[in-house]
Amino acid sequence: MWHRVFLIGLAVMLLMVRPVAASDISSADKAISNVIADNDGLAQLFSGQMIAPIGQDKAFIFVEKDAIRYAIIAVPSKTQIDMSQAAEQLCRSRLMTPEADQIRMSLIAKTDDDRLIKAVLSMWRGSGQIKDAQTTTYKRPDHGMIISICKAASANISVDFNDVNPAILARAEMMIARQLYDNAAYDILQLRMQNYINENNSSAAKAYLALTYLNQKQYDEAFALDEDINQSAIADQWLEAEYQAQLDDAIDAYFKASLESN
Repeated sequence: MWHRVFLIGLAVMLLMVRPVAASDISSADKAISNVIADNDGLAQLFSGQMIAPIGQDKAFIFVEKDAIRYAIIAVPSKTQIDMSQAAEQLCRSRLMTPEADQIRMSLIAKTDDDRLIKAVLSMWRGSGQIKDAQTTTYKRPDHGMIISICKAASANISVDFNDVNPAILARAEMMIARQLYDNAAYDILQLRMQNYINENNSSAAKAYLALTYLNQKQYDEAFALDEDINQSAIADQWLEAEYQAQLDDAIDAYFKASLESN
């Protein structure tokens, strides 16, 4: 039944043209409300469901009925950028809403670090799989929005993990470390790694901490920390190579400066 309601709703909605009015150009939640109000089938399907915000001026609504999941997304339309693909990807990701709620509850129980929570959620979304999703995307000029409507069978949606364990938190922490290092945010990285090392005997974290020292020419601190780093325990080949290269350069610079001072 819901398959038929969904398809009829899409067909009717795409044929409808609402008059453009300045007062009608509003937020994403209002755009979704009007999309649903314009069609009886969608109104019945999403009856009782709440529209939720996503970041700045984006919103979605989700429902699961008869082992089928449905979502509607509204994102701002941009003049020079086609937002259709982004809207479709975002819509498909919202089909994982039940699992997302579960992973967030698990995260909140284990950490209040916003940066770490975002990193874990990014890993989690990247691991999710949705097979045979159907998506319809179109513009609503009257709202200045792109609307994407999608559905998939509940059985066709899977994720790699629904609970957060120490290994996942460690992976996320090292993701954050790499991002901070790549952006030369050495002060922030140094503080994070110091705090992390206080609770975890991680050679990877120590390598990142040493890299912050090396890049800030704090050679004594870096050399002292090097004695406590087990490079064979660093699984990330890039990190091991970067650390060794930076350490070799620092040793050369350190001894060259010592010779010149004498």
